[in-house]
Amino acid sequence: MGWTYTHKETGVKAREFLRKELQQDYIPAEKTGFKILTDTATLTEYYAVIERTDHKTGAAERFCLVCLIRNCGDYHNFGWKEMEESMGPFVIPPRSFFNALEHMIPEPDGEYGREWRERCRAYYARLDALPTFKVGDEIELYEKRFRLIADLKRSGFRAVQLPFGRQYRIKRTQFRSATLLDPTPQPEAAPCN
Repeated sequence: MGWTYTHKETGVKAREFLRKELQQDYIPAEKTGFKILTDTATLTEYYAVIERTDHKTGAAERFCLVCLIRNCGDYHNFGWKEMEESMGPFVIPPRSFFNALEHMIPEPDGEYGREWRERCRAYYARLDALPTFKVGDEIELYEKRFRLIADLKRSGFRAVQLPFGRQYRIKRTQFRSATLLDPTPQPEAAPCN
């Protein structure tokens, strides 16, 4: 499957745009219906669980749709590449969507679908195995010692390198290589006379 490019108005979110493009009313004996049951979007992907109702038989089936997203600079400024779960995409959805998918479609579609879900589960298991960090923690990363001084939420943490005092931003993805350390013992204060 190739990419589809079209014009998307400024300010229209990818999720909203793709909902309008992908949904289609069901009309018995005339038009197959596509209803989005749940969906989410990141900057580069769109995920949806869609219910397809056949116009001939009226039978409904659910499938998982994954779209890669691109934004361009010309008039045809928005592109997407559609694939079903059965094609074994290489992207990992947000966990909230994956949990909804597992609930709504318990059995994956085909061998590639099973492999994709296993890759997703393995990814989430690796994330769960990472230690959690908070402001004040000291870590070792790339053989250097840091103290976390500000939580930048999704961007990671601001950290100061010890003992030099230089500040850095450490991305969340870098914490896979980090080790949580015991805090440096603070010298005792001298007694007052």
